[in-house]
Amino acid sequence: MKKNNKKNPCEKYELAITNYALGEEMGMSKEELYEHLATCKKCQQDLKEWSSAIGILRAEVYDAKPESKNKRAELLSKIKGQAVPHPKVPPTWNTVGKAAGEMWKCLGEKGPTVLTNLPQVCAMDFWLAASTYGWLLREQKLKVDQSKFPPIIQLTPDEQNRYFEETGQIEKMQ
Repeated sequence: MKKNNKKNPCEKYELAITNYALGEEMGMSKEELYEHLATCKKCQQDLKEWSSAIGILRAEVYDAKPESKNKRAELLSKIKGQAVPHPKVPPTWNTVGKAAGEMWKCLGEKGPTVLTNLPQVCAMDFWLAASTYGWLLREQKLKVDQSKFPPIIQLTPDEQNRYFEETGQIEKMQ
């Protein structure tokens, strides 16, 4: 039975939010989705949940993809609403310190990155990427553009210059 859009004004955005989080075709422009997200707390929460769930799935199964969109939707529907599992052993500061260097290098190479894509872009598992992001943010090594949704992160201008200097892309200033 088809739902009535008057009862559920978010219906047309539900699949778009899921596909956006998966990085797939949404059936609408990003601008249209962003306009809706700017005013709808329910859909903002749905996007956060889907992004978190997909990050966990990608961290655990890496790039394994189900054979069909139906299979993917079935899998995601099973985990929606379930508590996010916590790592059995939290990353040690030594691990986070090493990962911070890797994330710093990754962001220096790749430039501005959507926050929700950070684990995939920097090839880290979800929990390590989250811990590392927090550490780099606390150390004021990252700039976060909160005017975008989801936020865009990049190295601060000073850190980007330091990256260019250390990789020989520009000469160090004397």
